[in-house]
Amino acid sequence: MEVAAAAALAAMYFLLWPQLQPPDVDRVAVFLPLGASSHLLTLAVTTWMLAALVSLLTTAARPQGALLATLVGVGGISLHSLPMRLLLMRFVPTSTLMTPLVTEQICMAGILAGATVVIFLVRLAVSRLAPAWVRPELETPEGYHAPVPPDRKRLPRWFNPILWLGTGYIVVHLSNIRMLPGFGRKARSSARDVILCSLATLGLTLLIGLMMMNIFIFEGAARGQLLFGLAASFFLAAGVATYFFPLNFSGPCWLVPLLLGIFFYFRAGLTGDTGVLTWMHVDRMANILPVDWLSAGGGGAVGGYWLACRIHDWRIFSATTTAKPAEAAAAKA
Repeated sequence: MEVAAAAALAAMYFLLWPQLQPPDVDRVAVFLPLGASSHLLTLAVTTWMLAALVSLLTTAARPQGALLATLVGVGGISLHSLPMRLLLMRFVPTSTLMTPLVTEQICMAGILAGATVVIFLVRLAVSRLAPAWVRPELETPEGYHAPVPPDRKRLPRWFNPILWLGTGYIVVHLSNIRMLPGFGRKARSSARDVILCSLATLGLTLLIGLMMMNIFIFEGAARGQLLFGLAASFFLAAGVATYFFPLNFSGPCWLVPLLLGIFFYFRAGLTGDTGVLTWMHVDRMANILPVDWLSAGGGGAVGGYWLACRIHDWRIFSATTTAKPAEAAAAKA
């Protein structure tokens, strides 16, 4: 997986950037505000082709590994881009820039969703032609099995006050986001349990991601610091959320940074017009580009989810291997 991610990053950075860079003198990697919708379409098609190729190379790894390698590759576009403030100095009022960015962020969500579908279809086709080449979700000493259903009881009691305090933090910070009503009640069915677990994962990823972003991303942060802070924030957020609320899919994790991008662009569009210095009054989170939310934010979230799944598999594997000697001793007795 690491080799595939490095190859995807190199391909995007060195080979595909000339076809994907927007036709703008400031070299900021945005598309719709500059009227470069064809370049955005090229990015979508290129990402899906990259996802197909990477999934072929990583059939022996987890599906999330292929998605992570794809998003790392898209990060090559982010590494080329110059800061958002160059556009903020030109687009006055700010809403003339932020409104198209909201639409572009929605397109980024569609690109990521399409990449997951492409990876699923490629792995499905390979599993039909050569089942031994494809790695199922979970490995135990007895062989491969289907993923375990999510278990909301993994959350310890002492963590409940942290969740409620975090809920207050989200309400204050975003003003219109609330926790799921009836959270913590016993699920009536496995389908309902999966839905509640997905919402809990999304909420916890949102909470921790916001907190970490406020720590890692500061005013006037350079492009490298923005990308690192974004990736690290959602790596930690998705890892912790998936550890307490294990899921068989990473959608609720990578959806959070894309939704946050839409929110921050919308809020930045309401910034009052102060002339050429308007960029100084725009929220620092709105200086993150849509492709950054996709590559660094989504990639960090998928990486955290991947790590949490590895930890869960290790725990199940260890419990199974330690249970075998005990069963053998009991049989002899």
